[in-house]
Amino acid sequence: MKEKTDKILTLVMLAVAVLATVFTVLFAIDNGSKDSLADLENPATFDIAYFILLALIGLAIIGILVFLVVKMVNRFMSSKNYWVKFLIVSAICIAVVVVSYLLSSGTDVPAEFLEKNDNTSQTVSKLIGTACIMVYILAAGAIVSILFTEIAKTFKKR
Repeated sequence: MKEKTDKILTLVMLAVAVLATVFTVLFAIDNGSKDSLADLENPATFDIAYFILLALIGLAIIGILVFLVVKMVNRFMSSKNYWVKFLIVSAICIAVVVVSYLLSSGTDVPAEFLEKNDNTSQTVSKLIGTACIMVYILAAGAIVSILFTEIAKTFKKR
């Protein structure tokens, strides 16, 4: 029964995510500018669709958080060693963020762009660089782990 309920909830959340994605793509194409709103025959339809989009995104976020908390509580209750693994992974994630922030120069965005845009500062540029470096570190870690597991498989077969 529990497996059937999990499958149904997963399918419902997948449907919500797909609907939210469709609405997001529709708004991204039009970009919601005032000029495009003036061309609409019924601007109220835009408002309703926008609020539906916000509701779907909120529902998806709430669903993700609920599933995450339920799964984590179940794992913590079933395995005492899970705490150690959780703390190690959390420490690694924090270390990656800190290292990425320290490696970021803050000059990742050209000075011309910073001058043109008042909302963008060197702090924002440093955060952009931090995000880029984090992606590089995590991608390299994924590649190394894939290679390690494939190489380990070949030696275990012998």
